[in-house]
Amino acid sequence: MSERDHHILRIAVLLDTDLEFGMRILRGVQTYARRQAEWQLLTLHYTQESVFNALLHQGRLSGVLGPVLSDRWQAGLPGAPVPMVNISDHSEIHSVPSVITDNLQAGRLAARHLLQQGYRNFGILHEKASSGAVRRAEGFLQTLAAAGHAARRPPETDSYAPGTAWPEWLRQLPRPCGLFCTSDYLARRILSRLAALGAAVPDDFGVVGVGDSPLDNLLSETPLTSIQLDGQRIGERAARQLAVLLANPGQKPAVELIAPSKLVPRASSARQTSGDPLIARAIARQSLAQPLTGDRLAALCGASRRTLELRFRQTMGCGPATALRRRRLEHAALLLRETPLKLASIAEATGYASSAAFSAAFRKAYGQPPGAWRRQAQTISMQSP
Repeated sequence: MSERDHHILRIAVLLDTDLEFGMRILRGVQTYARRQAEWQLLTLHYTQESVFNALLHQGRLSGVLGPVLSDRWQAGLPGAPVPMVNISDHSEIHSVPSVITDNLQAGRLAARHLLQQGYRNFGILHEKASSGAVRRAEGFLQTLAAAGHAARRPPETDSYAPGTAWPEWLRQLPRPCGLFCTSDYLARRILSRLAALGAAVPDDFGVVGVGDSPLDNLLSETPLTSIQLDGQRIGERAARQLAVLLANPGQKPAVELIAPSKLVPRASSARQTSGDPLIARAIARQSLAQPLTGDRLAALCGASRRTLELRFRQTMGCGPATALRRRRLEHAALLLRETPLKLASIAEATGYASSAAFSAAFRKAYGQPPGAWRRQAQTISMQSP
């Protein structure tokens, strides 16, 4: 081993099952690591646990950034202990420093949004095994209580397994009702059940998730309002914490909370976006992947095509077709920036008949082809502080 190799700090960055959020964290780590000449990053997927354990056993890692499953899991890792910073809020961790989302604040954002949209009845679904989800629920309930409201939960007997439908609970909720789901995955499942029940979104139910996952939004029955978490900031701050820990190994573990980036309103809850309930219904019923004809959309909204056209132009300055085209391209831009999906898949997900048609529409709106726009957007994202 050369003298130079003695100064290299090999840092493992572990990615968990939420790959999209993990990639945002990785960008933040990379931003910080570029300022540390001696750092050498090694990115490992959660399926590579055997590789991670072997590296620890062989003493080849100087530090670790990643999700710590539990204090017991951390204590049982092979080899000599190495400095580690946790970036997961699934469990409460006391053995190592943590940099995680301020989940109380995420819950508060959801409550304030639903109150602003005019909902006065509320429901909540959260993953009870997740410490972060429990904190999101606490923030939501605290904010509602301060405004004089409470939220109903599904019966304890209802399972959160994938086949769960919560049918009776949803039928019994007073309408209109604002529903907070502590993950986009739960929110997507609830939207599917509401569609099966024939409930109108957002007129009968407004739904808010957490994570702003492009994949869950793509698969959702209705464009999903969601709280965007600042993964890049978490990654950069966690890397900074690790640098401090490497310099001061005896530092006492602490938790640093990172505020969510923002709430992104979409059709699943945006009742007051235009102030016109007819427009809200039209937005909620349009599918980005399979756009409806003007006549079909008007019929589903209980209005004539001419009335719908006039109301859109009066309120939004354009017709429903133009408004939908803008939303499709905005969603395409999100998928380009945040996912590795190929152009053909993005074209299909946003209702274009071919990659060529999608590329032409995107270039007209954004001034450059989607591939070039993606490279530029991802470069800017990685360079942002």
